[in-house]
Amino acid sequence: MKVRRAGMDAASLRAAFAASLIVSAATLVVSSAALDGLRGLSIDIPTSLAWRLFGNAHSPGDSAAVVVAIDEETFRTPPFEGTPSVTWTPEIAQVLSAIIEGGAKVVGLRVVFPTSIEQSAAPFGNETLGARVHGFDRDYLRALALGARAGKVVLGEVQHQDRPLLPSPGQRAAVGFGRNIRSLNVLTDSDGVIRRLPLSFEVDEEKVPSMAAELAARSIGPLSEAVSPRPAQQAPDVLTLKFQGGADGIPTYSLADLHACVAKDDKDFFKRHFSGKIVLIGVLLDVEDRQITSKRFATAPEGARAERCALAPVAGQKFTRGSIAGVYIHATGVNNLLRGDGLIEFGRIGIAICSFALAALVAAGACLRARRGSSGERRSRHRLGRGRDRGLPACTDAAPRRTSHRRYRGAGRNHRLPLCDRGQRQAALAPELRALSGAGGHRKNAVVQQAAGARRRNAQRHRLFLRHCRVLLARREHPAG
Repeated sequence: MKVRRAGMDAASLRAAFAASLIVSAATLVVSSAALDGLRGLSIDIPTSLAWRLFGNAHSPGDSAAVVVAIDEETFRTPPFEGTPSVTWTPEIAQVLSAIIEGGAKVVGLRVVFPTSIEQSAAPFGNETLGARVHGFDRDYLRALALGARAGKVVLGEVQHQDRPLLPSPGQRAAVGFGRNIRSLNVLTDSDGVIRRLPLSFEVDEEKVPSMAAELAARSIGPLSEAVSPRPAQQAPDVLTLKFQGGADGIPTYSLADLHACVAKDDKDFFKRHFSGKIVLIGVLLDVEDRQITSKRFATAPEGARAERCALAPVAGQKFTRGSIAGVYIHATGVNNLLRGDGLIEFGRIGIAICSFALAALVAAGACLRARRGSSGERRSRHRLGRGRDRGLPACTDAAPRRTSHRRYRGAGRNHRLPLCDRGQRQAALAPELRALSGAGGHRKNAVVQQAAGARRRNAQRHRLFLRHCRVLLARREHPAG
């Protein structure tokens, strides 16, 4: 018995050693830099699954950010139809003023107008076009100046290389230059997918908040730890975005409908839908400013489907695309900052710890199952030895069943049932096969089949005899009696 237990202990040690090797290998592989390209899927796939299985955690009405979209409908609606967007500044000024008067906390422009028609040097008669239309942007610049003075307007810029893409000089002067201009840059992973948003940039050795961080800060006060979620350890100034699935998580209004609403003089509409909101003005077009994000598996046809004021609803996109409009990236960042529900990523150490714990748990479960199997085998062997000590036939049947005493009363009493194990049967059959070594194959098959039939009959008699033994033991009688 001691030899067997020593063998079991050695087998358990070998299993534990193999499990430790597997755990170590799994930890090294998962935390290695070779799998960094797959880390993005650990964000993309759960985002899609959470939306498809449980829906969105927040309703559109709970969104602190709303979008005013320069969409395809705007390009097809007068007075925007057939005119270049650089000449839309008077209409945008009217909508911007109505939104601020409606009670919006802050308005951020994710669309950049780097030029002005007043700057045009194209000849027009005896003078330039810019000189002919001098004062064309006066209403837009006045609206920017009034909003910036109240701290409710933030313009966007894009940092490309040495020379960033800035608003026109007149617009920069109207908002007070750098005080109300913030960067729109995002972080793109090596696979071309946007999953993170920077919270600040370093400009002239000074940290400047990004557009999303600035809008969130102005809506509640100075940006603090209570506003922003705990960022990833490896990038303290980066927010990992948590997108909602579908296309209606952030209310979206068409610029064309809002301009018609201003002409209608419906101020109550702006108060109902923009009071206390953070408004982002951006483009929602089929081919311009489309971005691939971690929401790429959870998208839906986009469109300005919020409540209408003046124009009849029009059909938006009719098919699902893997990309979304860039304005939704910053709108999502604002919501994540205010809700404090941005995603938290693990660094390499955290990934190694999690993979080690998971692999160790699986290995421990496998070892425990193997140990239970060994314990069951030892109990069966112990039961076999106990039956021999009582003078009973060798019995390897597992877990005796409860049977009726009457049904098997007397079964096997007048029989001498042959009891033999598999090794004994093979030993008894071997001489016959050796004697038939010169015979044909059909004769050998016949002998084997005959022996198999005899084994089945003996096994059936064996089971009946064992049941009879249990009945007699229940009566406290000896089988020989």
